[in-house]
Amino acid sequence: MDQKIDHLGNELRAEIARTNERIDSMSEMIGRNNEMISRLYEVIVRREEHYKLEHRVMKLEEEVSTVKAKIEV
Repeated sequence: MDQKIDHLGNELRAEIARTNERIDSMSEMIGRNNEMISRLYEVIVRREEHYKLEHRVMKLEEEVSTVKAKIEV
């Protein structure tokens, strides 16, 4: 009976160790995914800022053209 209990205890410890390894592996993957999501967010924000700046430049160019046209008259 004691041998059976010891055997089951060893099996449980081995299964717990395997489960812990899987948890550690998943935690590492989640960490890498979070880093990639953070980088992607930064790229999206930069792209949005780029579009806003591009729009402002176009608007300023129109205003400069309008001012130049008024000066030439």
